[in-house]
Parts: sequence; C-alpha cells; structure tokens
Amino acid sequence: MPIFSLNDINNLLELEDELENDFNKVSYIEKCYNKVLNKCLFKHFGRNYLFHRAYYLDKKNNFHPTRFTIPFSEKSKIISDILDKGVNEIVSGIQVTTFTELMCSKHKQVLCLYKFSQKVANYDNSGQSLSCDLMSKDVISKMASFFGMESLHIELLIDHYRDLVGKTRCKSCFVYFLRPLTNFKNYNGVFSIILKRKLSESELVELSTMWRKVLSDTVLVEVKNEIRISEQHSIFEEHNHSWNSEITSLSQHIELIEKHYRNQNKVDKTIMEHINYAATKTQILRKTIQFNMFLMKTQGYKDWDEIKIKKFKETKGELISENSIKSLNLKLELKKALRSMLVINKSYLDINSESIEKVKINQYLLKQIDEFPKMNSRAIPMGVYIIFLDLLKNAFYHMDENGFVDIKYKIENQTCFLCFENDGELSETIKKFLNYGLYDEKLLFKRIGGVRTIRRIIECSLFCDLQEGWGIIATCKNRVTKICLTIPLTH
Repeated sequence: MPIFSLNDINNLLELEDELENDFNKVSYIEKCYNKVLNKCLFKHFGRNYLFHRAYYLDKKNNFHPTRFTIPFSEKSKIISDILDKGVNEIVSGIQVTTFTELMCSKHKQVLCLYKFSQKVANYDNSGQSLSCDLMSKDVISKMASFFGMESLHIELLIDHYRDLVGKTRCKSCFVYFLRPLTNFKNYNGVFSIILKRKLSESELVELSTMWRKVLSDTVLVEVKNEIRISEQHSIFEEHNHSWNSEITSLSQHIELIEKHYRNQNKVDKTIMEHINYAATKTQILRKTIQFNMFLMKTQGYKDWDEIKIKKFKETKGELISENSIKSLNLKLELKKALRSMLVINKSYLDINSESIEKVKINQYLLKQIDEFPKMNSRAIPMGVYIIFLDLLKNAFYHMDENGFVDIKYKIENQTCFLCFENDGELSETIKKFLNYGLYDEKLLFKRIGGVRTIRRIIECSLFCDLQEGWGIIATCKNRVTKICLTIPLTH
C-alpha cells in the first residue's frame, strides 16, 4: 500500500501558488509536510513511526533544519532534544561536518544507521547506499569509506545518534537520511525519518521521490529568480557603462567651465558654488556607480580568501582591487562626507531659505568632528564614505524647518556607536527596512535608494574583515530621529 495518494499530491499542488507569491524555502517545506504529508507518514507507519525532519544547505553552504508538527510523546521529546543539541553544535561550530553536507557533496542517496539484532544489507550494489550498525566499533571507518574520505570527524554526531537510539528504549531503531533521487546540485537537501523497523525498497523510493517533488518546487522558483536577477544584473551593467561614459564626459565639461571662470578676475560667487556642486555631484555619482558594480560582481562570495583564489577577468579584477579593505580613520572619512554635504547644501542657498541654516549646521559639524578622538577601523573606504554621506543626506533632507542635525559618538569595548540625529519623523517603512531589511515593494518612500545602499554595503561580507562587522539601528522618539551605526574598532 502506497504512503501517499493522488489526492495528497493534488493538495500539495495547491500550495505551489503560495511559494510563487512569497518565496521562503524553509517555510514552504514545513507547510508541505505539516499541512499534507505528515498525516500520511503517521497513518502508514503507525506504531513504528518515531520522528522525522528535513535539512538543506543554501548556496553559501549554510545549514538549515526544518521543523515539523509531530504528535507529542515521551520518545518524540527525547529525540527532538537530542537533535536540537546537535543542530546547536553545528551552528556554534563545535561540529563541522553534517550528514546533510556529506550526502549532498558526495551525491549519495541513502544512509541508514540502525540498532538491530541482525545485520541489515545495503539497498543496492552501486555504492549509493549504506546501512551501518550504529553500535558497531567500525561505523565511522565504514562511513569514511562510503563517502570516499580518509577520515571523518563525526564522532559527536555518532554519539548523539547512539544516545538517541539508547534513550528511545526500542529493541530496534532505524535512522534514515534520504537525498532526492537526482544528481542535480540544486537539490541540496536531506529528508530524515526515524522508525522502529526497516524501510522497504518501495517505501524508500516513495519517500525520496516525494522529497524530490517538494524540493523541486523550491528549486524551480530559485532558478526562475536567478534568471531574473541575472537579467537585471546584465541590464544594470550595461547602464553602468553608459552612465560612466556620460558622467566622464560631463565631468570634463565642468572642469573646462571651472577653469574658464577661475581665470577671470571677477567671478560670481553663486556661479562658482553651482559649478562646485555639479563637480562634486558627478564625482559622487561615479563613485556610487562603481561601488554598486563592485557589490554586484562580488555577490555570493563569503570572504576575501575566496576572492584571492578566484581568477577574474582584467576589468573585474581591477574593480575588486580598487575596493579592497584598508585601515582607515573614521574621523577623516566622516570629514570627507561632511565636505561633500557642505557643497551640496551651499548649492541651494539661492533656491530656499532653509539652506542657510543647513550650511551653518554643516559648518558647525565640520568643526565639531575635530574634537572627536582618533577612531580606527578596517573596511572598504568607498563603502564607508557612501554610508556616511547617505546618512547625512537623510538627516539634512528630513530635518524640520529651523531644526537640527547632530553627530554623536560613544566608545565601548572596542566598538564605536556613531549616531546621526535630526529632528523630524522617520517613517515606519524606513525604520523597518534599516532595522530588519523588511521592504514592501508596493510602498514607496523618499530616499529608498540611499537606505537600500546602506544596508547592501553593511550586509556585504567583503565590506569589513573584522569579526564583529558593522551594524545599524534606527529609532524615532518625540520627533527626533536617530540612526546609529555600530562600528568595530582596531587598536
């Protein structure tokens, strides 16, 4: 008798629309089993059922466990606690190797660890399955041979599963790890089920096939999203080359105009301020475009060690070398951003009266920064400049009429808390985006480009090579907005 019926599969199909509308791999896998498939497993295996769970590896090889709704029992509680302990050891780095990673990297189909009075044969002779007596002394050496490795550091994992089968107090216990029946690398997931009896070959195939169907749904959406992102990157890259050419041409014209006016005895002050603004703005645009290109080209790399062993084409290599991490003085980087902001604020003096107050505040901040202590850190200088400038733009843009903008700092335990303050409301949308990365595409808010860039830079794994990394938190109380950066310092 089959485990799953055609009706069960039809019920699964109804969940596919949810995945298309709101892609979340772990959530979708949990829904498929909790809403449809769990009851099939409970009914089919009856008293022989003990527990089941699924695991998968994302593209960065990060380990993700899924949690299913399982009827409470003393045995299920014991198993869940032991497995959770193992997951915590993986997350904390105590246990490095996982059965999920081994199964996926070596493309093995079935791993069965058992406690049974008789020897259990492998399911096939192709080397794709292994059945191992969990209590035997040579279990680790057998698994090392199965996975084609000289040694396996999985003693902790084996101890956990020995503890598990011992505490269930069952005469026989079978722990299965099943990969979907495919060799495609996108299917980096393992379904695990724990029973009191051995799976028949037909049951094993059916469970693996259903696991493949569930993962297939997520993989199809992932591939679709990858194609869309790839197309967007291609368009963005084309636009970048075009923008760079136009901005370079514009800069050259501005330089010629600036030289022309500087050679004259009497130069209108307002004209020079507008020329300075245009020159500064084109420089900012060029830097921002180039750094966005860097973020796009290095997307997916975990650290600089990965970058060093990768051979890039000449243009991409130059882009990466230009944006390498350097030791920097935060005070000097902040002054650079404030000088750029001053040019921008001065350009509006003839346009609106608010700019007079903004220029005064800007000039005061430049003097105030001189009183700050020397604060050293390590990061990509261009990323730091863009973050500081966008936070200043945000503060000056949203300050109330005759309001204030301020920069405050606090140093605790080799961490600098650098706060950009202004009077004026911060929308809930921006606050949620800065604090949690949550953004509703249907809601538009001012300066979305700036705050989005800030988060992209901070979240880039190549931006800072210090252990703690940068952080950001935004608050608004009594019409005072505070956007605070947490920055790790060096000696």
